[in-house]
Amino acid sequence: MYRCGNVYQDRPCEGAQVGKEVRNFDPTPKPVASASTDSQCRQRGIDSQKIVWSREAGALAEKLMAHASDDEKSLIRDVYSKRGTAPEVRAAIEADCVAAKKQAELAAAMLAASEKLQGKNPASAAAAPARAAATDAKTTQAQPSDDASLRKVAEMKKALCTNIHAKLDDIQKNQRAGGSIATMESLNQRRRDVETERSRAGC
Repeated sequence: MYRCGNVYQDRPCEGAQVGKEVRNFDPTPKPVASASTDSQCRQRGIDSQKIVWSREAGALAEKLMAHASDDEKSLIRDVYSKRGTAPEVRAAIEADCVAAKKQAELAAAMLAASEKLQGKNPASAAAAPARAAATDAKTTQAQPSDDASLRKVAEMKKALCTNIHAKLDDIQKNQRAGGSIATMESLNQRRRDVETERSRAGC
């Protein structure tokens, strides 16, 4: 960590400004990590904190994204669309990361359940001849199980859509609050991404 005047950053000072290296220094208190935060999301939170420091030092999002990878650009957009201190933004980024992973797991579970009901699952396909030869009594007994699977799929879809709508509400709230051109563009991009996600999920 380098101290450049009254600003702390993770790179040497630019220009002729004299900087002093500060080891093991964090100018802000670390957020309390959630028990559900995995290492990948935790690292994303750490990276987001560095981006906040750059933003506080006056760096524009466009400058940071000039030589960034696609994943880094996505993180930069997310950070610039959020308000708050470095710890607050870090906590929000980590929470979004965990929610996205849970959402992906939920979508995969929904797809697997749907394929199983439609007989696309390999195990279901292999058992198709046996099911065709089953008696009407067995078919009747299997009906409650199918109904339970349908209810489970419906519940998972409802949870997925609730999460998507919550993200849209948060974006709209930030848009109403206003901000810089870069911030508003980032929010618009996030809104388009979430709307696409909503369309794919059929919400």
